[in-house]
Amino acid sequence: MRRGRERGSISVEVGCSLMLVFGLVAIAIGFSGGEVEANARSKPEPTAVIQKVSKMNDGSINVCDDPWMEKTFGARVSEAKCVCMKESSGRKAVVGTVAFNETSVGGFQLNIEPGSMKDVMIVDAGLPGAQGLKDIYEKNGVKSCWETLAQGLSGAWAECVSVLSKPKVNFSAAKYLLDASGGKWSEHWPTAAEMCNLP
Repeated sequence: MRRGRERGSISVEVGCSLMLVFGLVAIAIGFSGGEVEANARSKPEPTAVIQKVSKMNDGSINVCDDPWMEKTFGARVSEAKCVCMKESSGRKAVVGTVAFNETSVGGFQLNIEPGSMKDVMIVDAGLPGAQGLKDIYEKNGVKSCWETLAQGLSGAWAECVSVLSKPKVNFSAAKYLLDASGGKWSEHWPTAAEMCNLP
């Protein structure tokens, strides 16, 4: 009889211990469940996508020396080359980022963050590359390259970088911005303009 009682009490103790452990686990999951679920559903951080796309540049050519530079800027080509070099060190597909909401692409580091969105400007102005960008937007259900980045659409973001870093597209957009600012480099590239001793 004693053995039966001992077995019964051991079973009860084990059962209670298991219930206590499962209860604590359930409480822990309850407290962190929302966070775990949110993390499981969250999209990749844009910075991770930026780093991946930054490796696209093969570094074999100084984009600031591309023939499109002279075709685009004419008499101001030496100024343009200086600004381009200060902005990107001549790297064609470089993606620069200072913070989560400040991202720029290509030779002239065209900003694509909210409040700037040079890619949207290219589309609205019908500049070279406009159709390519519109195709990306329509295919991915977005309104800007920034949205492809913010939503973690790495394939679409890589396409945006590919379009925006093409010399004809990048340089034409830079020339458009330069003309719109009355020929002042400092309006859109203040640091580079200062380093190149340009207005």
